[in-house]
Amino acid sequence: MSDKTTAALAAEQADTEATTTQEAELLPAATLDELEQVDLGTVAEGERAPFRITDDRCADWAIRKIADERSEYDRLKALADEQIAAINEKVAAARKRMENGTSYLTSCLADFFATVPHKETKTTEKYRLLS
Repeated sequence: MSDKTTAALAAEQADTEATTTQEAELLPAATLDELEQVDLGTVAEGERAPFRITDDRCADWAIRKIADERSEYDRLKALADEQIAAINEKVAAARKRMENGTSYLTSCLADFFATVPHKETKTTEKYRLLS
């Protein structure tokens, strides 16, 4: 590389570092270690600095955090869907048992009432079905 190119690159790098330093001084950012402590729950809500992505490590952490949150949501959603399906199956089975049992008992009651004179069933309170 020529001396001019090297000098230009060095000047550009110095400008970039100065700009980054000025931005960091204006808005303090949480470090990656602080972010990981927040994940662990060891830092109180009011104690931490506002979050800003300042470098590749922070960006990688943010991407991992997003992926972790999405996978946890997907895991909980799948678990809930499985449990809902299992409960719905149990409710359907209970409904079928109830319908089969009550239809059998209803037919038994119909047979019984067929043998009892009509006058007695109208006046006797003990034969009333629950509604």
